[in-house]
Amino acid sequence: MEKSAALLASRDEPVRFDRNTAAQEFAHLLRTPGYTTDKSALKERGLEEFRMVEQVKKTEEELALDELAKKMSEAMKRTQETFMLSAPASLTVRKSNGAYSKAAHVGMEDFQPTSAYVGKRGKIIFVFKPVMVADYVEMEMDEQQAFAHLNGFKDFIRENVGDLHRLQSEIKVEMAKKAEEQKLADRFETYKDLGFGSW
Repeated sequence: MEKSAALLASRDEPVRFDRNTAAQEFAHLLRTPGYTTDKSALKERGLEEFRMVEQVKKTEEELALDELAKKMSEAMKRTQETFMLSAPASLTVRKSNGAYSKAAHVGMEDFQPTSAYVGKRGKIIFVFKPVMVADYVEMEMDEQQAFAHLNGFKDFIRENVGDLHRLQSEIKVEMAKKAEEQKLADRFETYKDLGFGSW
């Protein structure tokens, strides 16, 4: 007996491919909730998940910081002032295609303020547009960078909105106070029906 024939003979049972069984299993997969081979459906599902994340409610502190950023944006849009970069720095810039990157600056560049928003870590981010010709459309700095590197910008914010650090501290204190009041209210709600002090 040849070697290949001997190997085949020693097998318990040959493996057979049954097209009908395979088709049934695949059809079952397609009926399973959440399973699809349709790329457009997958994309839509991803967009829906993204929309769900976007719809997560903001905390009161985040809403208060958003309101503060809105006030700063209004002041920044009203002014015709420009602010000069005081020293060489690598700054975050946004290109015309929407991509962000770091760009080296030599100092002495002028920037026009346009808006402010709250970043992911709760910091206020200031947005500026370059006054001189540049290969980007916007430059961004957080509050610490802007106050340290843009001549006169800290004074501008103080005059038009107030002391930013004091305002942020007040928001945090107010939120902490509300959280403590909520804890006390929850505790009272828990024990009010137990009859303490009623005997």
